[in-house]
Amino acid sequence: MSSSAEAPALMALASNPPVFSEKEARDAAVSLFGIDAEPEPKSSERDRNFRVNAGPEADIVLKVCNVNEDPAVIDFQIAALRHIETTDPSLPVPRVVMTRAGETRGRVTSEAGEDLMVYALTYCPGVPLWQTELTPAVMRAVGTTIAKLSHALRSFQWDAPDQALVWDIRRAGAMREHLPLIRDHAAEKLVGETLDWFATVTLPKFAELRHQVIHNDANRGNILVLADEDAEVSGVIDFGDMVYAPLVQDVSTAAMELTGVSDDPISYIVAFLESYVAVNPLTKDEVGSIYDCVMTRLAVCVLVYAWRAENKAEPRYDAHAEAMRFFGEMARVDAVGRDVATARFHAICGTG
Repeated sequence: MSSSAEAPALMALASNPPVFSEKEARDAAVSLFGIDAEPEPKSSERDRNFRVNAGPEADIVLKVCNVNEDPAVIDFQIAALRHIETTDPSLPVPRVVMTRAGETRGRVTSEAGEDLMVYALTYCPGVPLWQTELTPAVMRAVGTTIAKLSHALRSFQWDAPDQALVWDIRRAGAMREHLPLIRDHAAEKLVGETLDWFATVTLPKFAELRHQVIHNDANRGNILVLADEDAEVSGVIDFGDMVYAPLVQDVSTAAMELTGVSDDPISYIVAFLESYVAVNPLTKDEVGSIYDCVMTRLAVCVLVYAWRAENKAEPRYDAHAEAMRFFGEMARVDAVGRDVATARFHAICGTG
């Protein structure tokens, strides 16, 4: 087997949630949380998630953790959610549900014999952003919400676990060895050039930027909106990729998710930034880094799905098609160019 197919060093390169049946989920929900209802499986990259809805006061997401998950990582997420609830109760994030024993998490043994951590969060209503029409009004609502979340997490003090996450763009250089897995010459070239620029020009400047705990995964699947509302964010979910990192990394992750919805890939980012900085202003250097961070996150996406396609490590959908979709978004952003895009970002953020 080639080195590219060996066990990945970066977490979340492979999508490998534990084997855990709906019957097991129901039993766990009853024994740990006293909630009895038919579980509804929910998609997740590393965990097994189930919605267990026994009524308005007992509607939870049961999260069954990957067997390799570090308890410190789960405690980090739980502590962050409890901090947000105290700091800004208006934010639409899940609330931690205590076990019947008064603990924030419990453990179960699966039928496969694995000892697994389990915790529960309240269910956030709504549909993922990718299932709705992305209008400038929605983008502004997303910008406001993510800015409020950034502000709430600013005061969160915790000894953050040093997760080796593939979705942490500071580690993007570790993905460079997988460039040959991209089945398209133009894509391989652009991804390689992007990683080189980020490593030599952008990443060295990160030390001078503001750092804090960030969500780090505000993607189109983790932002929920109400189907009957034009511009209301009803949930920001999945705090599993949180890291202590530059604030701009969180901004650019959310911005990256908006590049594939318009012939002008910068326009929705501008709408997002306009409302973001109204709540949480960015510095000139932070704004100047957004373009390169967006391109790098897209490059990582191409490589992750190319790796998953090669190693048949993505059971949920066509990984190669996903890699090419992200390359298409990269190409559209690249066609605008760093100087033009950054000038537009500075203009809307008032940092020009």
